[in-house]
Amino acid sequence: MVFDLAIKNGLAHPLLLQQGRASWKWLRKFMCRHPRLMLLKPQVTSAARVKGLTKINFAKYFAIFESMLGAIIFSSHCLLNYEETGLNIVQHKVCEVISHKGKRRISPSSTERGSLVTIVICMNATVTQIPPLMVFLRAT
Repeated sequence: MVFDLAIKNGLAHPLLLQQGRASWKWLRKFMCRHPRLMLLKPQVTSAARVKGLTKINFAKYFAIFESMLGAIIFSSHCLLNYEETGLNIVQHKVCEVISHKGKRRISPSSTERGSLVTIVICMNATVTQIPPLMVFLRAT
């Protein structure tokens, strides 16, 4: 994209003229000029999850959550934080992209490749935890 922009704007820079793309030397110097950026591999996020996270759905979730907290008096040992992650059984390579430091999810991509093992952990404010749960694909 950098090479195309340089050509479109009539910029003739020696570091941009290698095989129709910006050189690694140009990228390194660009990254030095912009220390807030870094090269990283994006986490895989399914397109369905990206489409489902809308402002309306987000507001509905917290409206229901707040009404539940108001209706029932919870103590800190009864309210659990649930974390879930998925591990792909099939390895695949993800290309690196440039993004702001600290940003993890950059662009949606498909997770419908290979088998997925889901790992779930729960912990409350009193640091009591439920042992981790691993969910495997069912046998056919």
